[in-house]
Amino acid sequence: MRVVKTAIEVAVVLLGWALGGTFGWATVAYALGVGVVVQLAARRLAPAMAAPAPASSARTIPAAAA
Repeated sequence: MRVVKTAIEVAVVLLGWALGGTFGWATVAYALGVGVVVQLAARRLAPAMAAPAPASSARTIPAAAA
């Protein structure tokens, strides 16, 4: 995830520059650092989001009639 996000951000910065825009050190720092932050956050938050629902709130789906 880190590599893809960083590649996207760097491509956007380069495209903006090619179109005549300017960028500074903060733009470069963001483009190179946001991928790392997103990957670390995803690793930390993904287990909590993927936790199974408690058994009491699980719904059963009736089997289809044959």
